[in-house]
Amino acid sequence: MNSYIHLIRHGITAGNENRWYYGRMDIPLTARGIAQLEKLRADGIYPNVQNADCYTSGMLRTEQTFQTIYGDLPHKTLPLLREMNFGAWEGMSFEEIEQDTAHKAAFDDWMRITDGSFAFPEGGDSVNSFYARVRGGLAELEGLHRLKELSCRHNGNDAVSLVVCHGGVIAAAMEHYFPAQRENFWQWIPDPGHGYTISFAGGKAIRDRAF
Repeated sequence: MNSYIHLIRHGITAGNENRWYYGRMDIPLTARGIAQLEKLRADGIYPNVQNADCYTSGMLRTEQTFQTIYGDLPHKTLPLLREMNFGAWEGMSFEEIEQDTAHKAAFDDWMRITDGSFAFPEGGDSVNSFYARVRGGLAELEGLHRLKELSCRHNGNDAVSLVVCHGGVIAAAMEHYFPAQRENFWQWIPDPGHGYTISFAGGKAIRDRAF
């Protein structure tokens, strides 16, 4: 029995097109984003989800991505795998954040504090809280996937789980599973509509493949 978890980043949104910092904002895909997903689907890049357990983060852009790729297949949500919350700076570019006089002290702290403890103003995440939440979501996913593995030992199918979520979440997950494979977090972020397949053996991630 083979064991796989597929992670797919949602398609293009206005936030991607405008280089916004956003995570909590529940915005849709753009027409360009949907067209790109349809092309990637036609190109055959996406994993086969026959007999798979499927999930999204529950946000509109992940739901639309899943529906565009896989149609009306049943799936569940894993809300802990939502993107980082940028607080007062949701929906702003870096240049706009830099000029935000209402949160000048927070911006200075953001540039100065490098240990992950800085939290984005007005209820946003810190890097540390974001990583902790994603690890909790991965633990939930892994628990569900272990149940999938147990069921597949009896039916002869591969154990497959698939999650449509977010670029930052996927990067944090890949750092968690393969800490020595890339130099930094940003190198793990896939392009919109793309992602990774992670192979597992004995409950451990053993290799990955980008698609």
